[in-house]
Amino acid sequence: MIQKSTIDFLKKLKKNNNREWFDKNKHLYEAAKEDVTQFVQKIIEEFSKNDPSLKGTDAKKCMFRIYRDVRFSKNKDPYKTNMGAWLNSNGKNAKTAGFYFHIEPEKSFIAGGIYMPEAPELKKIRQEIDYNAAAFKKIISNTAFKKTWGQLEGMKLVNPPKVMIKLIPKLSC
Repeated sequence: MIQKSTIDFLKKLKKNNNREWFDKNKHLYEAAKEDVTQFVQKIIEEFSKNDPSLKGTDAKKCMFRIYRDVRFSKNKDPYKTNMGAWLNSNGKNAKTAGFYFHIEPEKSFIAGGIYMPEAPELKKIRQEIDYNAAAFKKIISNTAFKKTWGQLEGMKLVNPPKVMIKLIPKLSC
């Protein structure tokens, strides 16, 4: 269980996102980081019961840094106001599917999938969903699935794949 002190630290950081405050309160950050690391390790242990590829994964290799890269950002706040981890056998730098854990006051969540896949991988994923659409719809509409994970939400495609654009006129006739 995430400690209240971790959430309190993230709330304070959001109000005081500057180096001076962070340096004075680095001990709070270290305690929060350790708390989240232990929690992520427990999640890995639980998830590895159903996903053997996670067995032996070190939470520290999955954790994201709190320091933001502000070089190309309009937001110059030096720190993220959340803590996150990419749960994958290869850690946070893996380009393969996994689970994302995000802890932030009032905005915590866990997600699964693949983040920003390259075009060939994205094409394969879409093709498999298309080939198995009936099975996929059955899974996500299952009452037990909805009870556990809720109604699936997410981004919708702004520009559908070219194959779908060719099919749309045929479907609307």
